[in-house]
Amino acid sequence: MGDPVTMAAAGMTVASSGLKIAGNFREAAGARAGDQIEAMRMETAAQAAKVRAAQLDAQYRDELNETLSTIDAIRAAQNVNIDSPTSFALQERARSRSAQARKTAKSNERIRGMGHEADAQALWRRSRQHQTTALLKSAGDILSAGQSVVGMAG
Repeated sequence: MGDPVTMAAAGMTVASSGLKIAGNFREAAGARAGDQIEAMRMETAAQAAKVRAAQLDAQYRDELNETLSTIDAIRAAQNVNIDSPTSFALQERARSRSAQARKTAKSNERIRGMGHEADAQALWRRSRQHQTTALLKSAGDILSAGQSVVGMAG
């Protein structure tokens, strides 16, 4: 065996390495939890964007119906024939503009949702890598502790 001072120094090296390794894995666990929480937030935001897209679609359809009803009411108040080309043109223009605005708004929300989904997937992947990172970060300390243990035995 070795002298007591060498043994104590080796023991302290092993203890220090153990604490560093534990700290690395605790840090990795905290980072992993943070990434998982953020990933869940992104998934929730993606779902909210999908719901918002459906709400916008319904809103634009309701507004179109109101516009068409207003055109019908004005036409009726003025005793304009239901087959009037002007009324038909106004309704078609309202339909066209509404459809374009509805599609644009809906697409924007869907794209936003897809971005949130991609962010969530990236965070889930990163959260799985934290343990590996901690292990690689601790490799030197593991080897140092092993060398100290071998030194105490020899």
